[in-house]
Amino acid sequence: MRLTEARTRAGGFSPKLAWFGLFVTIGGVLAARFGDVGSWPVIAVICTGWMLSAIALLLAITGLVVVWRQGLRGATAAMHGFVISCLALAWPAILAAQIWRSPDQTDLSTDTFSPPAFATTARAAAGRSGFVPPPAPPVQRAAADQARLMALPLFLDQQPADALKAAETAALSLGWTLTDTVDAPDGGGQFEAVARSDLLRFPQYVAVRVRPTADGAQLDVRVVSVFGRYSPGSGVQRILDLHEAVQAVDEG
Repeated sequence: MRLTEARTRAGGFSPKLAWFGLFVTIGGVLAARFGDVGSWPVIAVICTGWMLSAIALLLAITGLVVVWRQGLRGATAAMHGFVISCLALAWPAILAAQIWRSPDQTDLSTDTFSPPAFATTARAAAGRSGFVPPPAPPVQRAAADQARLMALPLFLDQQPADALKAAETAALSLGWTLTDTVDAPDGGGQFEAVARSDLLRFPQYVAVRVRPTADGAQLDVRVVSVFGRYSPGSGVQRILDLHEAVQAVDEG
């Protein structure tokens, strides 16, 4: 006679589903990082992986409860699924905490009263994959909040045309893709660029405007996130990185 001990089915299936959800998530990240895939398909794949990991976590908890209450076997498998699913869900938990704590940076500009406007030409729209940022309101946020975000204009002691070239060189050094450039009659001008996040390569659209001042040029930046405050990457950090790169080009 062969005697078999009952095992929890939920706990036994949990690690398989947890590993599958983790592999789906990793596949979505690799497709975004190295493949020519749009943002929405990547989001769908990654969210599917997270959903599978969440179901695996629920199965693991159910299996552990059954083991504790009914004395069935399968605690090791349930713990295995619990650990793997928790590891897979750690990333969205960290992202959710960052989104909750950070201010809304959907549309951020260094000039709150007259933000740089994105061009509506066919070339500029093609560079943004057809996305048209809405017109920015005259005042995007209070001056105190703007100062706290450290998103302020950059003043340069050089001619506007030279400042515009320096800004373009700085944007290219940051890995941004220039999509459209327009020269102004006063010697300044504006260009647009696409900046992508490090891991998922999600786009943020940047408009950089250079205007002459009494003793040089003023550089203003506007950063628009496609997915609102849920976009990876900080608009403030984009502006600070560009300022630092422009100053490095100017000093060099």
